[in-house]
Amino acid sequence: PFLEACLRGHCRHVIAALLEANPHSAFDRDVFRNTPLHLLFVDATSIIKDPNETQHILRQILDLNSRWFGSATNNKGDTILHKACSAPEAMIHPDCITTLLRMCPETVTSHNDRNQTPLTLHCRRANASVEVARLLLEADVGMLRLRDTEKGWSPIHYAAAQHNCPLLQYIIHKQRQDVSIRTSRESESALH
Repeated sequence: PFLEACLRGHCRHVIAALLEANPHSAFDRDVFRNTPLHLLFVDATSIIKDPNETQHILRQILDLNSRWFGSATNNKGDTILHKACSAPEAMIHPDCITTLLRMCPETVTSHNDRNQTPLTLHCRRANASVEVARLLLEADVGMLRLRDTEKGWSPIHYAAAQHNCPLLQYIIHKQRQDVSIRTSRESESALH
């Protein structure tokens, strides 16, 4: 029930009641090795999740064991920060990313099985904010040059594909040579 409650975006009172009934359920995993926090950030477009509720639930569960949750990966190698950075920003409270970075700082540079960092996934989403990109890049600006194995794209290619001019300007300002970085497959720059 706890995994399902997180997936469906139940309110913090339901989550608290389930945790009180069985505190160990927070450490359960589904068949894809997702923790409840992975499921909290699943983009289920038919489910409306309140960003404030999501933030409260995130803190409530991380307080149980932030190290364990911070290092937990699913069967695709995604950390909770990967999932938070791939969910629509409208359902993520701005403090969620800050909370995850503070409690699990090593996950900002972690790569999933497609060689994607949380920054790559953030740049892939529509209307990705400069603020979140700034938080992620404070850890390692070298992530801008990393290409994934899915398309051979770096974060600037994804920002360009989304027509996200503010994010493109920020990336270009952060590391000018990234304008010319080529995809590993078609050898195209973000300007193509």
